[in-house]
Amino acid sequence: MISEEVERNLCRILVVDDEPSVMTGCVKILESAGYNAEGVGNGMSLMEKAKNFSFDVVLLDMKLPDRDGIELLSEFKKMDPRPYVIMMTAYPTVSTAVEAMKRGAFDYIPKPFSPEQLLMHVDRAARARIEEDKKEDYRKRILHKEEETFIVANSPQMKEVMNLAQKVADTDATVLITGESGTGKEVLAERIHALSHRKDKEFVAVDCSAIADGVVESELFGHAKGAFTGAWSMHRGSFEIASGGTLFLDEVGNLNLSTQSKLLRVIQEKEIKRVGEARPIKIDVRIISATNRDLEKEVEKGNFREDLLFRLNVFPIKIPPLRERKEDIIPLATGFLRIFCKKHGKNIIEFEKKVEEFMLGYNWPGNIRELKNLVERGVIVEERGILTKSSVVVGDNAIEKVTKEIDKSISSLEEMEREHILNVLEKTGWNKKKSAKILKIDPKTLYAKIKKYNFSSSKKPK
Repeated sequence: MISEEVERNLCRILVVDDEPSVMTGCVKILESAGYNAEGVGNGMSLMEKAKNFSFDVVLLDMKLPDRDGIELLSEFKKMDPRPYVIMMTAYPTVSTAVEAMKRGAFDYIPKPFSPEQLLMHVDRAARARIEEDKKEDYRKRILHKEEETFIVANSPQMKEVMNLAQKVADTDATVLITGESGTGKEVLAERIHALSHRKDKEFVAVDCSAIADGVVESELFGHAKGAFTGAWSMHRGSFEIASGGTLFLDEVGNLNLSTQSKLLRVIQEKEIKRVGEARPIKIDVRIISATNRDLEKEVEKGNFREDLLFRLNVFPIKIPPLRERKEDIIPLATGFLRIFCKKHGKNIIEFEKKVEEFMLGYNWPGNIRELKNLVERGVIVEERGILTKSSVVVGDNAIEKVTKEIDKSISSLEEMEREHILNVLEKTGWNKKKSAKILKIDPKTLYAKIKKYNFSSSKKPK
């Protein structure tokens, strides 16, 4: 039955009727069904109750001794717009029903009504109220997360990125976000989701680089009980969890060719098969992917399927590195300062001028992630009301040393990165784990850089 689907014990109902038999009868029926219900006999009592208590559903009689029900409805909704109101009347007409809906009523029930009819109307309103609360909770979580991972778009490059994101958001087109590590690809993907018609459904992020080849299909598509050793129960994959919402495939270029083939089929057929099951499951998921690789080059090397790239790259968006968006650096840092002061209970109101000068001159190889980490460390260390140069450290170097480094005549940004990484490696005695931590990059990324620049611990590369 419909009524069994409603979490009645979570809902508070108020019955407003001047006929004691109707009011008490409704309250008893609702309470016996599991609702928290109470009643009042006039409009004044309703308004007094509304000042002190919050209700989910209100049953309001159209004719009360002290107030007209329609006028009272308008006044009540202005005072507390949250409750869903069901109007009751012994004199039902189309015009009064229409007017009640215009004034904000959720439903309309003619008298007399049976207990079953009463519960049907109240269940419908309660279910709608619960669903709306869930949506509101989700919106609040999105706003909170947006505060934690906000986007600044003062630079022309980021304004164009946000313009593209807004254009594609409310479509179901696949999006491929490219950019260096730490530029905020997942943050942009979440913003696209939050701007879409899927915003009230799940946003599920999967880091394809962090999943071993042996379990990646289980993580994406799920598995049946007994599908393999250790599969003690059925497991829903990320596609099922994201049903109706958005699936974000981070570092999609790391998927092996076998999984790429299955992903292509899922996109084409709009259905998945759990590992160990033959039965297809229909899905409705919007896919946003991201990578810091050049997938066209990966296609040429035979590492990535060209047909899958075509499917994923319907709408490409490239996020520029932080060093190319100088206008965004100080606003981003200021936002992080506010967030981390709140997180760590500090009251630091601004940056020292030398800190801002450093931020604008530094190369930021770790992009926004590096800036965020630098500000948080400064907030933790700083004891005064202004974040000073002595509190800001990049790697093992104080700000003055870092500033001297970036003032060297380095011919290119790549050479700057090369020099910076080498300096850190030498200072740590070529401890790669420690160096990666200092550089605020993944160890795998550091190994790739060492290989790229042909570094050797025995001598400085020429």
